[in-house]
Amino acid sequence: VFTMPHEADQIVIQIVDEFRPDIIHLHENDHIQVETLRKIKKKYPNIVLTQLTCDYREELLPTVLVLGQAVDLTLVGCYRGIISKYRAAGLNCVDEWSIAVDAFHDIIDDQRPVHQEGIVFFGNNYGNTFPDGPKRLELLQRLSREFPDEFRVYGNGWEGYGVNQCKGGYVEPAMICYQAKVSIGISHFTQVLQTMSDRPLKAMAAGCAHLEYASVGLAEEAIDGYHWWLFHTIDECVDKVRYLLAHEDVRRTMGNVGRNFVRARHTWDVRMVEYKALLLKYGLLRE
Repeated sequence: VFTMPHEADQIVIQIVDEFRPDIIHLHENDHIQVETLRKIKKKYPNIVLTQLTCDYREELLPTVLVLGQAVDLTLVGCYRGIISKYRAAGLNCVDEWSIAVDAFHDIIDDQRPVHQEGIVFFGNNYGNTFPDGPKRLELLQRLSREFPDEFRVYGNGWEGYGVNQCKGGYVEPAMICYQAKVSIGISHFTQVLQTMSDRPLKAMAAGCAHLEYASVGLAEEAIDGYHWWLFHTIDECVDKVRYLLAHEDVRRTMGNVGRNFVRARHTWDVRMVEYKALLLKYGLLRE
């Protein structure tokens, strides 16, 4: 936690002066100012600067636009449709680069008895702030009624909404999903053309059978009925949860397939290979 104004900027400048990196990547940056990046680029013109945003909103983010004037490449994860908008706004070097999981932290292959503790959902409640907040709430309320002893929500802001909320707010999904039978996911932006977020990826990485609302674009991300199960309505979700609870063999098979899928295609090790290819594509790196 930074307590002083521009503390993060001062730390970054000190690190750059000491280590002289070839590449600086800003991952969902909220701290480093554009002036700092310009100072670094002026002092070390050969340093490559990149940034990543994984926001689902259809509006252009002012921070991304401002930093985009100083970095060499802006990368977009989760919402594909925003790339053309950023290009139209003047950012010439913009491309897709999806979120991923940590192979060491999120992928669990422990052989202890697992996946015996019910149904889980991870996410915070923002009311009507985002387009599909009400749809998300309705789903969680229904699951709380249908499965009162098994369904649990990990997140903040659900008090008083008729949702089975776990105390302690949001936690990292890895170990919880490792112990759960089924995980549930639904985006706040179901009509936005998107890629997989880190929450279903982390659930699948832990070997948990995952059900995800069929937001636009997700059918192309993984095979429905094999890597995960998609649902289009609340009734369909309830029916599929009930089926998975009654069929342990199906749950375990889907969990194992999903974990192997994430390991093969969605770790940061894989993303770094893609990152190098993007740098080469835009002439920012030489073989």
